[in-house]
Amino acid sequence: MLTEFQRSWMENAPGQKVDRDFVGGFQCVDVPKNYVQHIFADTRWQQVWPGAGNARDMLFTFSPDFLIQILNDSSDPSQIPLPGDIVVWDGTGVGGPNPFGHIAVCVDADINGVDVIQPDGFQQVPMFRARLGYTNVGTGAVSGWLRPFFDPAPPPPGPPPAAPLAANERVAGPTEVNQRSAPQIGAPVVRMIPAGSRETWSGFARGDLVDLGNGTESPLWFADSLGFASMLFFDPTNVDGLPDLTPVTNAPEHTDGPILTGIDVSEHQAGADLSSLPSDFVLIKATEGVDFRDPNLLDHLEGARAGGKKVGFYHLARADTPENTVEAEARTFLGAARTLLRAGDLVALDWEPVNPAGPEWAFEWLAAVRTGTGATPLIYMNQDSVNTRVWSRVEQDFPLWMAAYPLGRRAIEGHSPSTAGPKIRTSWAAGFRAWQYTASGRLPGYDGDLLLDVFYGAASDWDSLGAPLRGR
Repeated sequence: MLTEFQRSWMENAPGQKVDRDFVGGFQCVDVPKNYVQHIFADTRWQQVWPGAGNARDMLFTFSPDFLIQILNDSSDPSQIPLPGDIVVWDGTGVGGPNPFGHIAVCVDADINGVDVIQPDGFQQVPMFRARLGYTNVGTGAVSGWLRPFFDPAPPPPGPPPAAPLAANERVAGPTEVNQRSAPQIGAPVVRMIPAGSRETWSGFARGDLVDLGNGTESPLWFADSLGFASMLFFDPTNVDGLPDLTPVTNAPEHTDGPILTGIDVSEHQAGADLSSLPSDFVLIKATEGVDFRDPNLLDHLEGARAGGKKVGFYHLARADTPENTVEAEARTFLGAARTLLRAGDLVALDWEPVNPAGPEWAFEWLAAVRTGTGATPLIYMNQDSVNTRVWSRVEQDFPLWMAAYPLGRRAIEGHSPSTAGPKIRTSWAAGFRAWQYTASGRLPGYDGDLLLDVFYGAASDWDSLGAPLRGR
C-alpha cells in the first residue's frame, strides 16, 4: 500500500524539473533520487544510493536500509512491479544507443508493461507519465526493481526532527562559509555564514568556477539580497526550485536585423522533401560517435541543394566509451562531410546533456574540424548545458547554436521565432548565433513535427562562418 508521501509525490511530480545530482541537467536518474528524498523524511538521496552510478547500476548500489531488491524473472509473467517501486532497465549494451540503462518510478503495472513517471533527459523534458514495456528499443530489458522499505518502529527519543527544507532553503556545511558581494572568488566578504545554519535563498547566479580540488567544481552561486555564496558549501548541493538570476546582459535581444529561418534534420525526417519545404537553410545530421553515418545524409543534401537552401552539417558527439576519442570522432565527421562541403556551408557539433565528456573535449573537436574544413563550427547545446558549465575557452572562438523551447511542446505553425519569445537567458559571451526554438514546428509539405531554427544574420554572415572557396 502506498504511503501518503508516495501518493503526494506521484500527484505532483509530472511537470517538475529535477536535477538532484547536478549532473547533465534533469535525467532519468534524478527521478528516483528526488522520489526517495520525498518519501523518506530527513533523508538525502546519497544515503539511499551511496554509490549511485548510471541508471542500470542503481539496482545494485543501494542501501538495504531503505530499499529491497527484486530481480526480474522473465520466465514468470506473474512477477510484476508494484505501484511505488523503482524500475530499472538494463540498457542496450556498450556501443548501443543507450549503454547507461533507464530508471523510473512505477505508478501501475501489468503483465504487458509499466506506467511510470520519468523525464526525457535527451530533450530535457520535465517529468511526465509514460507507458513502457518490459523491453524497449531505447532502454533494453527490465533487470529488476527496488521496493521502498518503511520501518514501522516509533521514532527514537530525543528532540523532534527539523522541519523539511523548503525549496529555497539550504544548510551550510561543517565550516563557516563566505558570502561575497558578487559571484566571484575575490569579491569582498559581506557576511560569514555560520556552520550548519539554515539559509533561505532568492535564487542562483553563474559566476566564477569554484573548484574544491577533489573533482567537485561548479560555477553556480546561491544569491539573496546580501550577496552570493558558492553552492558547493551547502546541502543539498543543487539549485532545484530556485530561479536563475544570472544577468541577461550578454543575451542578444534579436529584435532587429536580418534573420534566416531553417530546420535541422536527421534520420527521423527520412522522406521529407527538403527542396519544397519553406526555409532559408537546412542543418543536416552527418555523423554520430565514431561509426555512425546518417543513412539519409545524401538524400537530405540533394533535396536542400535542389531547393537552393543554405546548408550545414552537424555531428552528434558520443564521448561515452574509451574508443570515442576527440580525434576519432573528428575523423568520422570529416570523412563523411568534407567532400560534400561547398563554399559557405556551415558545420556544427551537437552536444547533448547526457554527454559525459567536458568542455575541453568539445573545444578540441571544434578546433580539429575548423582546421579540417576552414569553417568556424557552431556548438549546439540546450540552455541548461550552457548556463551550468564553464565554457569560457569554447565561447571565445566558437558561436553558440542554442536549443531552448519557451513554449514547450506546443505546436508552432510556420517559421515564427518571435512567437516563442526571443529573450533567452544565456551566459555565452557573444550570445547565441542560432536558436532552435521548438521541436513541434509545422511547415506545409511535411506531415509531422519539425525542429525549427533561426540564424541571426544575413546570408553573407552565414557564408562568413562557412567553408571557404576551394583554393583560398
